[in-house]
Amino acid sequence: SLCVLVCTDISKVQDDEVGDGTMLVVVLAGKHLREAEKFTEKNIHPITIIEGIVASVSKLLNLDLFI
Repeated sequence: SLCVLVCTDISKVQDDEVGDGTMLVVVLAGKHLREAEKFTEKNIHPITIIEGIVASVSKLLNLDLFI
């Protein structure tokens, strides 16, 4: 399935870049994919879903959470 391919790819990238945290990456990606699926079931275009995720991540990265 597409989810398995995506999770395998991001797990490999995480391991190559950091060397750890692959399980966390797979769990988070799986959760995001399950949530995104709910939107596709409501006939929301995948590009719109991706744009929403990108906007959310962008806002999250601009927060001063790590003080």
